[in-house]
Amino acid sequence: MNAESLVKGGIAEHIFEILLEQSGYTVVRIGREGLLMGISRSQTGALNQSDSAGKITTAPSFAVFDKKGNRVTLLKVKFRSEKSRGRNISHGLKQLTNYWPEAALVLVTTVSPHFRVVLGEGQEVPVEEFFLQIKKETLAQGVGLVKKFL
Repeated sequence: MNAESLVKGGIAEHIFEILLEQSGYTVVRIGREGLLMGISRSQTGALNQSDSAGKITTAPSFAVFDKKGNRVTLLKVKFRSEKSRGRNISHGLKQLTNYWPEAALVLVTTVSPHFRVVLGEGQEVPVEEFFLQIKKETLAQGVGLVKKFL
């Protein structure tokens, strides 16, 4: 993975996090970056050889709580440009749900709809059909950020 992809992936995560927070959801970061931050380089080899490596490296990006705190959704957020749209989506979804069956995959893309939830069967739905608290104005702001920065 090149540096540009890493940066765009991070930007996509932040834009989606802002979209959810502005819609009234509570977002907690739990992604692999946070999980791996405390592991030293010498411990990385041992981790890669363990059964836990797959679970940690496929960890969801966020735990998202609704306004009442009654529902939590685990999400893995990925950026896909128009050129790479189909690349590894089914493989990534399979890996995610293998270790995290309750998690959903969110794609942030450069084409409309810019925010999509990929369901277990690979079916994509616009994010506002999955997260009903998202308002059109907030979604439009998120789309503006995608167009500006991605």
